[in-house]
Amino acid sequence: MDPTGAIRCTVSKDVVALYPKAFRKGAALLLKEVPVLTVAEYTEHYLCVTQHELIQAFAPDACHMYHRT
Repeated sequence: MDPTGAIRCTVSKDVVALYPKAFRKGAALLLKEVPVLTVAEYTEHYLCVTQHELIQAFAPDACHMYHRT
């Protein structure tokens, strides 16, 4: 059990290129059905985010809200 509630994440460069302002401190991503990669040797888990998992991106300054089309 992880008491921090934190998990590592890998985000596709295509997603970052589409929503550059949403990848800053204070931003949020709404995701669905995100694959989790488990590295058994270290018992670590990683989220793998591509365009298929991203529903909506929220930039820190509420003026920028991105919807996937």
